[in-house]
Amino acid sequence: MVIIHTSKTEQPGGWFSIQIVTLSELSVCPPILTNGNAYKVEITAASEVMDVLPVGETIRIDEPPRPTKSGMLYNIKADFELAKQSSDLDDFLNKHHLKKVVVIATKHDGQKKMYGSKISPLTLFYEHINGKKLEDGSKISVSVEGKTTQKPVFMNA
Repeated sequence: MVIIHTSKTEQPGGWFSIQIVTLSELSVCPPILTNGNAYKVEITAASEVMDVLPVGETIRIDEPPRPTKSGMLYNIKADFELAKQSSDLDDFLNKHHLKKVVVIATKHDGQKKMYGSKISPLTLFYEHINGKKLEDGSKISVSVEGKTTQKPVFMNA
C-alpha cells in the first residue's frame, strides 16, 4: 500500500501554463486514456508555435462530470485571456479557430493534466475584447471547450 502525505506537500492554487495541441500534433495517443497510460502520449513538434507569456492568473479550467445512461459526460471548458492584441496573434488564432484540439495544463508544482483525446477532442474558440474605458485596454479571450466521455487524466505522478 502506498501512503501519500498531502499535508507535507505545498500545493499553490491555480494553473501555471496551458498548452493547446492540435490532433495532427498528437502523434501517439491511446484510444482510451487513463492515468496509467497517459505517459504514452507523444506530441510532435509543431511547425508553427505561438508562445504567449505571461497570461497571469487568467487560466480557468472547469471539468464538471454529469452522469448519463451511457456513462459519465465531462463538460470541459478551459479559458484564458491575453492582455495584448496583435496581427500575428490574430492570424495564428484564426488558423486554429474551431479546430479540434486537446489541452495539457500544468500546475505550479509541475503536475500535468490532459483534457480531451484524439477520439474525443475539444474545440478552440477565440474573440477580441475591447474595453470601453481607456484603462480597460484590449484583450483576446481564448477558450477550449467540449463535452466528452474522456475523463481528464494526470500525465505524471
